[in-house]
Amino acid sequence: MDLRRGRPARSRVPRRLRPLLDPAALRYWAAVIALAALLAGIVGRTVASAERSRDAWGSRRTVLVAARTLEAGDALGPAEVRSVRWPAELVPPEAVSTLPDEVRARGPIGAGAPITADVVAAPDEGPPPGARTIAIPVDERSLPVEVGHRVDLWSVPDGAIGADGAVGAERVAIDALVLDASEAVVVVAVRSAQVADAAEAVATAHVVLVGTP
Repeated sequence: MDLRRGRPARSRVPRRLRPLLDPAALRYWAAVIALAALLAGIVGRTVASAERSRDAWGSRRTVLVAARTLEAGDALGPAEVRSVRWPAELVPPEAVSTLPDEVRARGPIGAGAPITADVVAAPDEGPPPGARTIAIPVDERSLPVEVGHRVDLWSVPDGAIGADGAVGAERVAIDALVLDASEAVVVVAVRSAQVADAAEAVATAHVVLVGTP
């Protein structure tokens, strides 16, 4: 008696269906289908979790944050701040989404921190907290400046031109605020961390005023 009578001969089965008669192939495809179902379930749960998180945080708002660590007096321009979307629940009440031109940081701002109205100094605002004033001797060769202008201070020692023609100049203060200006002296406010370098430059070298936009 042929026990295989109820089983179709392999030669009579269409070629495209013959792999289904192989038990190993059946196990393989069953595993593939099970894995696909598992992945579909994981993706579905992940999407659902993301949607729940979005619903929990609510709407989003555009806010400006510091692109890097900023110090008092630093400009707040395109290179210093960037626009991001935050959940509305996390945005401080005083956070801003736009800034006028030529504003500066009133105090230190950490990288990634939101820009709030209380840390924004107007262009005509005085020196930042902790600033110190220093008098810079000037002459007819110096840059003409007026009260409110911003300048960098460069120290140029006497005889600073080397054998190769390079000038041994060094910047000793950044973004100093002009508080008073006469034909002989310009008084500027510099950050406290720059006072020592600026004072040494005044005492031992020629200080050049360099304008900042």
